[in-house]
Amino acid sequence: MDIKVFNEHRLKCEFLNEMRRRRHINRNSIVATEYVLGSTGRRADLSILHKGEHIGIEIKSQLDKLDRLPGQLSVYTACFDRVILVADEKHIENAEKLASVDVELWQFSNSGEFQCRREAQYRPAKKPTVAVRLLTEPTIKRLLKLPANEAASRTALFKQASELQDSVIYQAVADTFKQTFEMTSSRFWNYVGRKKIRQDALEQLSRFAPLRSEAQVNRRVAKEFWADWQEHARIALQRECA
Repeated sequence: MDIKVFNEHRLKCEFLNEMRRRRHINRNSIVATEYVLGSTGRRADLSILHKGEHIGIEIKSQLDKLDRLPGQLSVYTACFDRVILVADEKHIENAEKLASVDVELWQFSNSGEFQCRREAQYRPAKKPTVAVRLLTEPTIKRLLKLPANEAASRTALFKQASELQDSVIYQAVADTFKQTFEMTSSRFWNYVGRKKIRQDALEQLSRFAPLRSEAQVNRRVAKEFWADWQEHARIALQRECA
């Protein structure tokens, strides 16, 4: 029997479809792929803002290794309201040992089915000192009511930001996420419509997708122009030689 190998991109699509089927997300959800977690040095494979809940999702396909998983999840649980680890069945036993009990664990089988292997025992204990690192310097200055042009090191800003209420930092992270990815999410959901989410749909989540599309159109137009020019030149040359 042939065994299908699902890479990370395919797993992202399949898990988004699963969440959609279970009504855990909908077209109003803000979705980002490869979400850079500020200056933490980590990025979330998927991040979703749904009904005020910020979700971080780590995907481990059959082709991945688990070496970096503990460090990744330690940042996730410090930043997100809900953390989900999706692991291929090849990794599931080790993933269960490495993931803390505040992480929701899902198993993906070679047959293409998902199973919630373990629900989180409690919500992650977010850390404002880590979450604030997801914010840009202008955003931190705005929260601290500092002049935008005031010189300040990131270290100094983070230290001052630690005086803010935790809820203010977490809300700023969610607001910034929404502002950054609302447009690409809308384009993504419009592209998907009622269809299943496939890998080409993930491209719509890139902020550079319109530029790539425009470049592709320009290349096609240029190619057609030169093909037409060559054809006219060939006909003109034949007439001169006749």
